[in-house]
Amino acid sequence: MSILHAGASARLALSWPWAKMPWQNGSAAKRCNYLIARRRMISGAQTHESREIFEETFDFENEIESLEPLLFILRRFIEQIALRLTLSSFAAEEIFLRLTLSQGSQYERAFKIPAPTTNVNVLFRVLFTHLENLKTEHPIKTLYLRANPCRPASEQFGLFDCVCATRIISTKPSPD
Repeated sequence: MSILHAGASARLALSWPWAKMPWQNGSAAKRCNYLIARRRMISGAQTHESREIFEETFDFENEIESLEPLLFILRRFIEQIALRLTLSSFAAEEIFLRLTLSQGSQYERAFKIPAPTTNVNVLFRVLFTHLENLKTEHPIKTLYLRANPCRPASEQFGLFDCVCATRIISTKPSPD
């Protein structure tokens, strides 16, 4: 919910005389929560997240036939997408690649990532391994790359696992 909506809610709630009572002796946080809840109850409005699209497109000035220029642009795209995914608290679960050839045909391929990640080297290696064996009949004119986001799997890495090393202390004196 944006600040503007909360401000409109506050004006709406404050325009009713009975609405001022719950927070007269309370804190500002109680007041804000009350206004937000009251607005949802009155208008039935629900907040929603805008879905960001993680994609990049590049039209080559000159059609390319070798792999090096394609990999250079592809690496930059993956770096940009991975950064945006990280800043949005997402990871890539699938990468979609489309190459438009000079005659107008398209080569498309979707790559499913086994463990969703934002690691640039892993994502680039998936695409590089496929592209080094790809042979197209015509030069490449356009590159399109899209990452489908998902929430990354969270792991505790054994922080709360109870693998305790127990040591038995003998009460008998040792024969020294």
